[in-house]
Amino acid sequence: MFTSIRFLTQQLDIDPDIAKFFVDRDVPKNNRYWKDRHLYVAIGTGFLFIPLVYDILFRLGVDKKALLDEAHIQRMERVLDSAGKVEFDALAGGAHVENCRTVMGGSVLNPWLWTSLERYFREGPAEPFGHPIPPLNRADTFLFSLCDLEMDETSTRAFLGHWYALIGAFLLMDDVEDWEEDRRLGEENAIRFLGEGPEAFARAMDMLREHFRTLDDLNPRLSAHFDKNLQKLSKQ
Repeated sequence: MFTSIRFLTQQLDIDPDIAKFFVDRDVPKNNRYWKDRHLYVAIGTGFLFIPLVYDILFRLGVDKKALLDEAHIQRMERVLDSAGKVEFDALAGGAHVENCRTVMGGSVLNPWLWTSLERYFREGPAEPFGHPIPPLNRADTFLFSLCDLEMDETSTRAFLGHWYALIGAFLLMDDVEDWEEDRRLGEENAIRFLGEGPEAFARAMDMLREHFRTLDDLNPRLSAHFDKNLQKLSKQ
């Protein structure tokens, strides 16, 4: 389904230049992440998160020209290509991490993020990395693609707080919506990490509202959009 610039700017309050850049961008050829896709940004968490992440970085002071630099964007797409190979080609997680390091090696401008990510994927989560629900960390290799952006440790830590709020909200809402089907098929679902029955759903709702409060600090319109979707889910 087509995602318009108007939707990104008016509903999610994404910077117009960032919205236009990604909506208008051609799908990268032979990229496994965009397998069988014809739109760069489709309605769906796996694609919508991209302009949202770049908008957060811009709001935190990263230069827009650096964010939309062609060489940087191509490296980001190569990292996602490797992630697509994990999903579609059974690439091992360790090999995917090594691919990310290879793609970004020689372009690192944020040494704190780079060394911290290497430690994270070698030793496991430690503050400020890792969502409290382990399955919601499955997108964290994307962070390698941001190591070529100039940010100090303070700004990077601020970004990570919003990263986990954004990705956590997206993935947890998906799992709330998919709970019955995942249980029937025996698929992994984050709700299982919060307990059983109504109490687990109550904890999930509380966690989602906490994520929305974090996002509200930078983008109140995005937070309101999430909250509206949560209310719909609650009725279901």
